[in-house]
Amino acid sequence: MPENLKTGLIKTLILLKDYLPVIVLGGGWVPLMYQQYFLGNKSIFPILTKDIDLLVNNKVPVIKGVRIDTILTGAGLEQTFYGSGIQPIIHYNGKIGADEISVEFLTDLKGKGDKYIIEVQQGLNAEALRYISLLVDHTMQVKIDDVGKYGVKTILRVKVPIPGAFVFQKGLVFPLRKEQAKKEKDLYYIFGVIIIDELRNQVIAEIKELSTIYPSWFKTFIKNLLNNFDDVGSNGVLSVLNQKSGNQFVDHDKEQFKNLVFFTFQHFLKTIQ
Repeated sequence: MPENLKTGLIKTLILLKDYLPVIVLGGGWVPLMYQQYFLGNKSIFPILTKDIDLLVNNKVPVIKGVRIDTILTGAGLEQTFYGSGIQPIIHYNGKIGADEISVEFLTDLKGKGDKYIIEVQQGLNAEALRYISLLVDHTMQVKIDDVGKYGVKTILRVKVPIPGAFVFQKGLVFPLRKEQAKKEKDLYYIFGVIIIDELRNQVIAEIKELSTIYPSWFKTFIKNLLNNFDDVGSNGVLSVLNQKSGNQFVDHDKEQFKNLVFFTFQHFLKTIQ
């Protein structure tokens, strides 16, 4: 199942290969990019989803004369409209081959902002959300080097948020989530990154640097985590526990895992303040 989901993602990125320089991959696929393509451990599959979040600036240039909307609908994906406004949220749903996917575009909500849907390119509506600039403005590139099995001869280069920005943004948005499951996933994604030994020092250094750029956001970030990880039975710990799948941390029973989560967040908070 995880490999099937990944196949859908890779096929989507192949479709949009000409646009990859102006797209940042977001959401739950980012930890997989860190593990498999930044650290090179392709045996690890973090929590995956068929939903593909693609992050863009408020204006996206048309590349090689072909719009993104045309590429996706031309591949057989159907537009699904959400909301009742003049400009609805648009998801692109369907199958690429045998692989089912759902693609959504997100962009930054700037200033006081009351325009929550922005046409970033003709025919392409992106949902505007707070703090997306953290992810779009602080990126690194990973090489997807196993695309041969998907019929592509050249390496794909995909932009993802730097790990510190990914953790920072998740720590800012999770209290704003209306759905409990999405809040829990945000917290699990944070845990899933800061628990990685090879990434921890990088995350800490990046967040310290970002705190000087966004001091008020950093205060909110710290407050959000402190309020949710103040003891081993706190809402944050239980949220991470709820997202733990059966094939992860199999050597930890429920109480051991809760303690691992609590002390991981406590140590993280002490090191970044």
